[in-house]
Amino acid sequence: MKKRLFLTILMAVLLVSVSTVAGATVTLNETVTCFDGQSTIRWTSDSVPQGGFIVIVEAINPLGSTSLLQMAGQTTQNSLVTGILTPERTYRVYIVDSDYNILDSHDYVMPAVSDFQDGKLTTKSVKVTIETRQANADGKYKRVSSFNAKDMNAIASDGTAFSCMKYQMRMPQLAYERNFYVQLVFESPNGYTYTEISKEVTFERVNDGYQTLWWDYAGVDFFDALYRQTGSIPSGQYKIHLYWDGYYVNTMPFNVN
Repeated sequence: MKKRLFLTILMAVLLVSVSTVAGATVTLNETVTCFDGQSTIRWTSDSVPQGGFIVIVEAINPLGSTSLLQMAGQTTQNSLVTGILTPERTYRVYIVDSDYNILDSHDYVMPAVSDFQDGKLTTKSVKVTIETRQANADGKYKRVSSFNAKDMNAIASDGTAFSCMKYQMRMPQLAYERNFYVQLVFESPNGYTYTEISKEVTFERVNDGYQTLWWDYAGVDFFDALYRQTGSIPSGQYKIHLYWDGYYVNTMPFNVN
């Protein structure tokens, strides 16, 4: 409920009225710094508002006029490190105060990146599988043969259950323990993107030569944000993009009928 209330407030503030109000004078830098999958957003300010700065990220939809919003974080400093920004996409970053008054905004075009490679561990050797799932409010899920847009919209509207993916990675070429900063990005058929997962993950070598890593509920936040902010979960082909340390690893498509 808190997340949905937050999204409602955010949409009202950012997509209906974007006027800057009196308060701290903030100027976002012209560029962001990218390193190992994380981006540093910087700005200058003449004061710190009560409650600090809140950083909101809007993934610009190239196919439409509206976009999806995510909260990147809150700080009293003049910078914030986030894993939400992903390659080859355009983002509008907002700096707002605790009342969600906009202090400044700026658009950033993220650069393209090369394919991931670490020794024999490459994009071709990382094996990804996904399964469509639906779960109830208790978090108990069942595998379904496919997603149906009508059912998904009814579930999202009701709020007592949710749709998700079981996302699994296998790495036969993992020769030793390594840490990667993992970003998992969902993309809808009408151009909306949402960074579902962004965190450092330790991959451990196991006796049979590979490790299996999975997220049982990948996509819950994406589907929720897509429905709450655009009004529907459309049918069509979706994609899940995987990045390690800021490099491209894999894209998996799935359909919503």
